[in-house]
Amino acid sequence: MNLPYFLNSNDSFQRSNIELTLAYDTTIEGWSHALDLKDKETEGHSQRVTDMTLRIARELGIKEEELMHIRRGALLHDIGKMGIPDNILLKPGALTEEEKW
Repeated sequence: MNLPYFLNSNDSFQRSNIELTLAYDTTIEGWSHALDLKDKETEGHSQRVTDMTLRIARELGIKEEELMHIRRGALLHDIGKMGIPDNILLKPGALTEEEKW
């Protein structure tokens, strides 16, 4: 049985949307992993924050369809560290006044 054109088109659209979502999530996970590589002392931190955040969100009754957005935000909560030079980010002790700006 041949399906009408619009049904075949819709299936293709849904498949493309799923593939795009998977690629987006893989990219976010890659950035999170890059953060771990930048600072070995906090390796796994983003994943631990993500796991804890999702547990709390579920306890609060957040809908499943909203959890993916919460997960993405938790994975990227420290993304700003990528723009900070290692000599500042990894410096032991307090920053000088010059380093603060």
